[in-house]
Amino acid sequence: MTNLDQPASDTKPKVPAGLREAINTTQPKWNVPEPSRPTGLLGDDEPPPGRCLLSLLVIGATSCLCAAVVALSALAGYGDELDNIQTKEANNRAVEIGTQYALAVQNEAQGALELARDRYIFIETKQPGYGDVQPHLTQIALVLSATPTPSPSPTATSTPTPTVEISPAASPTPETSQAEEYFNNAQDYMLGGLYEETIEWLDAVIAVDPTYRRFEVDRMLVDALISQAGIYFAGVNNGSNGLEGNQLARGITFVERAKTISAANPDILSSDTELKRRADNASFTAFVVNGYLTAQAYLAGGLTAQALTILQELYALPSDWGYAGVKISDLIIQAGGTPGS
Repeated sequence: MTNLDQPASDTKPKVPAGLREAINTTQPKWNVPEPSRPTGLLGDDEPPPGRCLLSLLVIGATSCLCAAVVALSALAGYGDELDNIQTKEANNRAVEIGTQYALAVQNEAQGALELARDRYIFIETKQPGYGDVQPHLTQIALVLSATPTPSPSPTATSTPTPTVEISPAASPTPETSQAEEYFNNAQDYMLGGLYEETIEWLDAVIAVDPTYRRFEVDRMLVDALISQAGIYFAGVNNGSNGLEGNQLARGITFVERAKTISAANPDILSSDTELKRRADNASFTAFVVNGYLTAQAYLAGGLTAQALTILQELYALPSDWGYAGVKISDLIIQAGGTPGS
């Protein structure tokens, strides 16, 4: 058979038998390694990137929240401490002002008017409008301006002018000295029960001539001082028989002055038993009034314990003295105590 007679499929050259097996046997086999993952990529067991970012956000938010809580706690603590400091300062200021007020009232009662005035001014500077400081300042200014200032020597050339109006009949004449005229005026006012004016005229006598009838001047002065103090202690002054308003401190000042004069001239009281009895009564009342005013000042300043101690001692004298309807027993109750306990 010729090549022309073969089928078309047989026209392709055929691989010799056994050649394909030989090729497959001799052909080297390549072990291609599995491609490694690029460095930095997550493995199959690692969380996806989104989960890591969420974790970071949660941690950051928690940290910020903790920091905010700590900051707020610190701020709250600072606020509380600031409130405590301010409260302590306010309490200390109240105690300081109350103490100064009590001392001022006591100084005023003892006649130390300049010192009392300075304390009242201090209180007014620290706490304007505190209690009745302004009336006290007004009263002290009135007393200081109304009290004649004695001349430094008997030969002084200036003549003090009393605050009371001198009537034409009281003008000095060539036959009488100025001291005598002032003394006569004092006697007239004394007889009329006008003790404030009597005191002023007698002070004018002493200022003009400290030696003029000095025993009589001092005796009349002691009488006028304790008489006017009694009016103030009783609260019956209405302007025509002394200064108006609460003049308890002025009454104490008058009693203290009367005691000073009597101590310098003991014959004044030893020669007049009735005047001595009145002077002793005035001294006792002044002591009670002084304690009463001091206790009131302590109460006004919030120092109830100090006030109660004074009031209980006064009540045990025994004395239930009062002014303007308020007795010592009333103040004891106000301070939280019981009269007589």
